[in-house]
Amino acid sequence: MNFGCGACSREDAEAAWQHFRHDVDTEAPIVDDPHFIVRIVRCRACSQPFIRIFTEFIDWSGGDDPQYTTIMPVTEAEAAAFTDGSLSVFQAGKIGAGRRHLLSDWPSGQARRISWGEGTFLVSEGGLCPSAVYLSRRLALGRASAAYEARVLRVSKTFLVVKTLARHTVQKPSR
Repeated sequence: MNFGCGACSREDAEAAWQHFRHDVDTEAPIVDDPHFIVRIVRCRACSQPFIRIFTEFIDWSGGDDPQYTTIMPVTEAEAAAFTDGSLSVFQAGKIGAGRRHLLSDWPSGQARRISWGEGTFLVSEGGLCPSAVYLSRRLALGRASAAYEARVLRVSKTFLVVKTLARHTVQKPSR
């Protein structure tokens, strides 16, 4: 399935990021939390809908909190379902299995990295331990080995379970 036009799906990820910063129309937020914002945006050139997921994790270290954004094309039916709540925004990562999506990866103390990703991705509310999201991003970008493949499950605001192929670990978020 092809999505978008030359403006919103160009090969140069940095140019695509600039397009999504300046040349899209935004709909009302589906989720509007200070650390987790989800909305549908539409390319002004072709009207293709995209789900835009922003997550910020609080690391309690000088205010330079890690921020992650994923922008993925969706069908009109999916956009409507996300908007009316019949499709949970947490399912977006599974829908992304066969779709290219734009990633903004901005860890604490580092430069922002913009790239195209493919495959499933994690959708998390933010405010929790950033290391789990960092690991899932590295997996999505193909920068972590299969031994560290992880699925992150939100258990509560106090604990995060990271399930790996090799072991199970419970991490308490740092404060």
